[in-house]
Amino acid sequence: IAFDAASFGTRGYEFNGALGGAQGGDGTPLFYRRYPSWSLLGKIVHDGLAAVDLARTSWPGAWHSNGPGADPPIGLPGLDGSKVFVVGYDIGGRAALYMGAADRPENRIKGIVSINGWTPMRNDTNASSTGGIRRLWDWHALQPALGWYDGKEEQLPFDMEDVMIEASGSGNSSTAILIYQQEFDRENDYKGVEASVAKAKDAGAKVDLLSEPTVNMLNDAAHTAVIAWLKGQAELDANTSGDAIASVGPFEELCSDTEQA
Repeated sequence: IAFDAASFGTRGYEFNGALGGAQGGDGTPLFYRRYPSWSLLGKIVHDGLAAVDLARTSWPGAWHSNGPGADPPIGLPGLDGSKVFVVGYDIGGRAALYMGAADRPENRIKGIVSINGWTPMRNDTNASSTGGIRRLWDWHALQPALGWYDGKEEQLPFDMEDVMIEASGSGNSSTAILIYQQEFDRENDYKGVEASVAKAKDAGAKVDLLSEPTVNMLNDAAHTAVIAWLKGQAELDANTSGDAIASVGPFEELCSDTEQA
């Protein structure tokens, strides 16, 4: 299931109105004038988990010859609801991890893939070449509450290793996570990502890190590596077609080769 996230692609109007620039006198985007207690990232995560539910459960009347509401209820064709994976690129990669954390204790998600999705926040200051966490609370307005920590990022109550630990869980209900990070990504510090993954693994999170020495792009190497990892986690043979991987990502970049400008 692939769809545009809130404020992206065909849903761009949700942030600033149908014609863009629909802001209040103080510059507040339309989204936050309508939903002042929400965060845009929270909306993306909420929508993503709704897609997970769709992949896991029957949908009465869906694709049924007798029309909506007809019995018996059927689910999405060809999907195994016990093997739902969340895959995200860039902002979608961040959202995928938060979806995993928000999925506890339901444990609906079998695995998570985050591609070039994040950098540790506590050392992501305004002086950083990434642009700092200002990208999250100001430029993209994904997590406005992070603005309280402008200039004091080291005081943040959590960081991305904590999100991975929560998303992974433990024991029989643990969720596998793949972090795919290209090393010459101007928005994400590879060494920082590497250190954060190590902290999460030391705490028991089930996290793999794959990398390649190139700039941020959703290239053939990334596709190949991610698909191989997904098949391994789902215990699928490359020649088996009886099962399906439900790849859920509210990210329009998911199916395109996008190179960072």
